Amino acid sequence: MTEPWGSEEEVRQTFADVLHWMNNEGLIRVSNIHEYEGGYAFSGVQLTSKGVAVIQVKPNDPELGESIEKKISEPGSLDASVYTKIGSFVGGVIGGVTQALSG
Repeated sequence: MTEPWGSEEEVRQTFADVLHWMNNEGLIRVSNIHEYEGGYAFSGVQLTSKGVAVIQVKPNDPELGESIEKKISEPGSLDASVYTKIGSFVGGVIGGVTQALSG
């Protein structure tokens, strides 16, 4: 979140929502989530093997480059449209894997 949009509270809530989503989808492992007045504190956050695999998949969108991993490590800031495309891509990969595993 290199360019926060909205108030500090909105940025923190968005970040917490993303971490909750990633945890629920099995992309990250979280040791502890502590809720406090005004937000959450996440500790022991690690990418799972599923999370690592997702960020290494080659996207179909040329704006995302060779992989999410490489795109987010490029110097400079990413704009909101790129984050939206990353979110859509990751959601699609998770959906595809889930559908393939379920039969």
